[in-house]
Amino acid sequence: MQVQTLTLPIGNIPGFVTNCYIIAADEDSRACVVIDPASRCDRIESALRGRVVEAIVMTHRHGDHIGALAQLAKNTGAPVYAHALDVEGLEDEKANGALALGLNIEIPAQITSVVDADIISIEGLNLTVLHTPGHTIGSICLHEEAQGVLFSGDTLFRDTYGRTDLPTGNPRQMRESLSKLALLPANTVVYPGHDQPTTIGRECNRR
Repeated sequence: MQVQTLTLPIGNIPGFVTNCYIIAADEDSRACVVIDPASRCDRIESALRGRVVEAIVMTHRHGDHIGALAQLAKNTGAPVYAHALDVEGLEDEKANGALALGLNIEIPAQITSVVDADIISIEGLNLTVLHTPGHTIGSICLHEEAQGVLFSGDTLFRDTYGRTDLPTGNPRQMRESLSKLALLPANTVVYPGHDQPTTIGRECNRR
């Protein structure tokens, strides 16, 4: 699996960046998936290097993860996937955090809703949707079991986990979601929505 990480700035907030991932089965694969197109659609498209975007996935509805979502979907024609519970509040500027961040977020015309255990497949990759509420009610992680990789959005970070004090956040659900992720193999590599990668084993050993 090839994972390309783009660290994209959010609005005019100094030092505030979000990870956007472009993933493909290997370096020769033309098909790819974009996870959390946070901002700067031009930078994302430049990083594609001729690859075809087969799917765009948002791990949750917060504005710092979806700033380039609509433009990228329009430019590439790729379907957008998100959990059904976060699609419901996507246009609410308070729920998606755009108001607090001073962002103007455009929402895609069409979004395909997914639920727990759905699989998003492209050439050589099968991403299993894990519903992990706690940060938002519709937060998801994407698990590529064969590759031993997890894209965790804002559910799990290196040394910590996502906030639960924002709209639809829930501490009890976060604890349950983290327990769910703890069942994955310890050597699973975790690519979070912010900061550096980690592993399931490393984070379990901290608790």
